[in-house]
Order: sequence, then C-alpha cells, then structure tokens
Amino acid sequence: MANPIWERTYIRIDGKLASPLLSGSGHNEKTDHDILRDREGRPVVPGSSLAGAFLHQLRLLFPEEELKKLFGTSIRQSRLIVYDMTLNEWKPITRDGVKLDQYKTAVDQEKYDLEAVDRGASYTIRLEWIVRQGTAQSQEKEAQWLYHLIDGLAEGSITIGAKSHRGFGKLTVAGVEYKHFNHRDKEESRKWLSWIWDDLGNGHKWNPGKSQLHIPRSPFCTKAERSLTVPLTISNTLMIRSYIVDIEEQQIEYQQLRSGSDGQLPVIPGSSWAGALRARLLTLLQSFFPTEKKKLEDIVDELFGTSGDKKDSLKASRLIVEESVVKESKKLPVTRNAIDRFTGGTIDGALFSAETSVGGYTELVLRWRSVESELPFDAICGMLLWVIYDLQEGLLAVGGETAIGRGIFKSNGAIRLDGKELEQPSRYLKAATQFIQEKSKEAFA
Repeated sequence: MANPIWERTYIRIDGKLASPLLSGSGHNEKTDHDILRDREGRPVVPGSSLAGAFLHQLRLLFPEEELKKLFGTSIRQSRLIVYDMTLNEWKPITRDGVKLDQYKTAVDQEKYDLEAVDRGASYTIRLEWIVRQGTAQSQEKEAQWLYHLIDGLAEGSITIGAKSHRGFGKLTVAGVEYKHFNHRDKEESRKWLSWIWDDLGNGHKWNPGKSQLHIPRSPFCTKAERSLTVPLTISNTLMIRSYIVDIEEQQIEYQQLRSGSDGQLPVIPGSSWAGALRARLLTLLQSFFPTEKKKLEDIVDELFGTSGDKKDSLKASRLIVEESVVKESKKLPVTRNAIDRFTGGTIDGALFSAETSVGGYTELVLRWRSVESELPFDAICGMLLWVIYDLQEGLLAVGGETAIGRGIFKSNGAIRLDGKELEQPSRYLKAATQFIQEKSKEAFA
C-alpha cells in the first residue's frame, strides 16, 4: 500500500560544549579510551548514539509504542533521521584517574586515562523529520517531542556520549535553524531537489519552553528530571591532581586539574564529587542506622550505581553529578620536602613541587530523573542534603591532600531545588530518615 512522503523538515542545532565530551572509538592507541574520529581526524559522535540518547529521554515521559512510530523498529525505518554530530574549534584533552577505596587509598591496577574533547568546542547536530501520508495525524505530537529534545539539550538534561552521569557531554544551544518542505506542492518538491544545508534560514536563538518551529508549541509542563544546586566557596586551597603537565611547567610534578579553551579554568570532575559524596553518605548511614551493612550499601548503590566488583547485579547511577568550574581562583606553586618522622630531618630525594588552586567559588549540581524507583523523591533529596550540609560545614573535604587542609568548602548562598530556593528542608530530611528506618525494619524482619 502506497504511503508517500508528504512533508520534510530539516533542523540544524548549533552550540558549544559546556563540559568535556567523550565519544569512544573502542581503540586504545593514545589512551585507554580514545575518541572517535572521522577520516580527516576530527572528532565525531555517530548519529546512532544521538538517536539513542534522544529516544532514552523521551521514553521517560511518553509511551514507547507511540515513540516507535517515529523512531522505527527492527522492521520499520525511522522517520527521524539523525546525522553524525560534527565538532569544530576543538581541542583534545587527556583525563587520568584512579579508583580509591573507602580509605582514599589507590586500588591496585585501577589507574586509567581517557581522551576527550574539551569544553568550548562548537558542534552541529542535524535532524531530518519525515511525515508520511499515514502518519500526518501524529505530526503535532511529534513536533512537541522534538521541542522537548531541543529544550533538553539547551537545559543540560540531555547529555551526549560516555560518562554522562559524571559530568561529561553537556551542551549549550546557541541557535536553531530549520527548513520545511511540503511535497504535496510540486514546486516545493522541485526546490527540495536542489536544496543544501547551507540554505536553511529561519534561524533564531532557542528559548526553552517558548521557541518553536513551523508547528505551534503546546503547553507541556512535565519535567523528567529534578535537580539540587549548591553554591560553594573554597575556604583555602583545592587540589584535584592532574599529572599531565604542560611542557613549560615540567618542573611541577602535578597540578590542579584545569579545562577550557585556554586550559586555565580549574575544574572539579563529576567523578571526584560522586566518589566523595558516595563515601560520606555510606559513612553517615552506617553511623546512625543500626542495620546490616549490605542493606545500606544497596541503598547507596540504588542512587550512585554499582561498581565493577558487583558483576552479577550491575546498575547504572541514577544520580547525575555535573563537572564544576571554579571561578576567580588563583594558582599557587608549592614546593615541599618529605620529613623523616624519626629524625625530623629531610628525606634525600623527596623534594617535589606542585601547583594548587587558591580561593574562588563554584556550584555543585546534582540531577536525577523522575522515574519509578525504590527510592522516593523526598528520600533522595533528604539523603543528599545530609551530605551537602557536611560539605557546607567543612566536615567533608574533596580532592587530594585533604589531610593538610585542602578541599574544604563553605556555603555561598541558598540551596536551590529545581531552580528555586529550597523551602522546608526538614520535610526531606524527615522523609529520608523514615525511609532508612523502614528499610532497617525489613532487614531485621
């Protein structure tokens, strides 16, 4: 049965990376995880990866059977064509890390490094949306899905690539352009034959919740995500170690991790935040709730995900911890010498230099998706507040050299829940306490 194409809409989304992007190639020639490049050596994100991220986001809010009509199935072609994401003005970076145990000691053979595209690179995403005769009645609904996807990219709720739950792959949207063709009009079909992407037109800055294409936007208030934003200042110094030092600074053994187009912005990776928050939450649970350790670990795993040690029950992190940029900080070179604890004298050959970051302010952003789970929303918020209050009071230090006073923070303003100042925090703290107590009763039942 004939089902001709009635309409085509071409959409181009332009913007910049708000955090590093990791699109793995599966190769390990330069690092343990090299980025995917095209034949000209430029980084690229496959259209299949983008389509998967888009479909996953929409599944949180809309019935999958309806989404299949647009994204296709194993026997039906997708009507939303997602082209490869291209990047320009990009700079490769190498991030190294190591897995730490509960005592902040490096785990044997758990050192790794990976290659990524640094924040600030410009990107282009291109979409082709096809409407056929048999799907015309779904056109308005599908347009709302596309608006939701573009809004998600602009607001940061849709992230691209690997390690997206630890701060990688966040984008900003600078503008959106589109071109619409009505193939029921023969003249427009002839224009389509000679059309190219450079002739889009209809470009404008995208305003989430308001901007639209050729189809009016319908009211849509459902949010697939919740967030906590914590403004912080660094009390003294910060050291998130990076052993990859510039050639001009080879006299330094390690320095504060930095990012940005000029490589001068101190950053706190999402993995560093997540590790510190996870360990602190588990410590608090074990200190104040008399129940078996495994039950408490299961609660933490439900929020932060499981480690590779639990291969029989792997679970992705529900919590998304964004990478934080530290602003208005200064560099401080430090030279120290190890001291012999018995003689009080210096140890031969133990002189070393480092470069730490002094002062500045930043924000800790925690996001999680509103999906059905064993952890209710109020309980999640309450448990995170326990750890956040310790962080604000200087009881939880983040990063390296915390034994000598680095990595201590203090509050720099009100905590925000979903963009608004947090009200009645006791409600969430109480909900978290009740949830843990109920789990404790189940363990002893």
